[in-house]
Amino acid sequence: MRQRVPSWFDGPLRLVAVVGIVVGLLFVFVTPPWSGGADEATHFARSLSMADGRLMPHKIDGKLISQIPESYRADEDLVIANFFGPALINGTMMRSLLRSTPKWENTFDYDTGATTAASPVAYLPSAIGMWVPNLLEAPGVVVLWFGRLANLFLYLLVIGFALRIAVAFRWTIALGAIIPMNLALASAVSPDGLTIASIALVVSVFTRVWAEAVNGDGEVVRSRDVNRATVVMVLGSGLLLAVSKPPYFLVLSLFGVLAVVARRNRTALAAGCAALAAIAVGGLSIVVAASSNYGGVAESISDPITVQPDVQKQRLFHDPIGFLRHCARDWFSRLNETVQIWSRRLGIWTSDPPRFLPWLLIASFVVAAVLYDLEWFRRFGGWLRWSVAAGVVTLIVSIYASAFIWFDDTTWGKHMGDQIARYTVPLFALALIGWVPRWTFSPIENVFAGRISRTVASRTALAVALISLTTAVVAAVINWVSTGRM
Repeated sequence: MRQRVPSWFDGPLRLVAVVGIVVGLLFVFVTPPWSGGADEATHFARSLSMADGRLMPHKIDGKLISQIPESYRADEDLVIANFFGPALINGTMMRSLLRSTPKWENTFDYDTGATTAASPVAYLPSAIGMWVPNLLEAPGVVVLWFGRLANLFLYLLVIGFALRIAVAFRWTIALGAIIPMNLALASAVSPDGLTIASIALVVSVFTRVWAEAVNGDGEVVRSRDVNRATVVMVLGSGLLLAVSKPPYFLVLSLFGVLAVVARRNRTALAAGCAALAAIAVGGLSIVVAASSNYGGVAESISDPITVQPDVQKQRLFHDPIGFLRHCARDWFSRLNETVQIWSRRLGIWTSDPPRFLPWLLIASFVVAAVLYDLEWFRRFGGWLRWSVAAGVVTLIVSIYASAFIWFDDTTWGKHMGDQIARYTVPLFALALIGWVPRWTFSPIENVFAGRISRTVASRTALAVALISLTTAVVAAVINWVSTGRM
């Protein structure tokens, strides 16, 4: 399959650059302090401690602790005092925050055990962004802004690079990157942004290996030569994903499937081996994370739980079929809630746009992706497509299993889906590639034949998607600056 090199700043890149910069900067500076994404205050404490030279939390009385200046406790208390009105963002609060002066001579202990779910690499971007303002003893909210900016910059940089090297599904990858919740997480001090970008990068590299190993007719290209540059991309993107946040590194198993399908192509085989090495690193990261104290994670759940991983593991392995049944029940019962959250919960707050808006947004994103990438959707079939479809399902089940073990204490999984919307939104593009039914392609082409050009239709769908996205973001901002409502 001939690889097309995209122009430097074509449609998908322009889309991510414009929407990412405008909406991302809005999230950076307008999202209530320490309220962007889940547990931003905890992630901030970890990054700030790293910016001051402490790579890992240290254990005190059985808890993993990061020490940060006492002034941050007062700053966060001030923000919490404004949670219920009159507005989350107001002049009085911001003036008080900007007068704060952190002093490292006076610190307090912050429980950051929950942050060990990700490696220190995931916190490096925000820590680097905070380094200079921290040295200058800038107000805490300014340090927070610089950490958010660093994460957003890296997110857009990685997504841009992913779109540059992708051979197929470039619009699908770009649209997945600008889903409101993904942009909100990328603009917060959190490891989630790097994880989302790493998944996009892995998918982009996968399209390159696929293009080299399989021609346009779906036949394997026999080759004894190894494209070393492509294999290096597989290893680099795989390691980045492996050290970001487990268990998303399981996406790399797709390279293994491709290596089996295209085993007569040496590049595909070498890519499979490189992916296997990255998976091993990801497995090691899970072992390290599992040995850490997760008590802090449970405290973020509204309904307190007893952290009992050993008991939950026994329950899971004693009745795996029952667990799968609980997963299916939870997923479908929360499907509407999940779609709503992707557009309405941008941070820890839920905004109030019309209930149909999130569904309109997702539907328009799906239609735009299919119309723009229709040729690639048609070409990508067979075992590979079924592997992607099944792989996404398997990964979602793995996420449920992890949540069942660490964030639940019931036999029926009452809490394991509490944050499933945040955990699954990074898989949006990959789910589209695997789940869009092939029987829809011919009707789509027949509808446009002799009636309306696909270009006009795709641009219309994209316009609806952007209008829906803008409405969702504006609704969130209104919630932050006026109502003060959770």
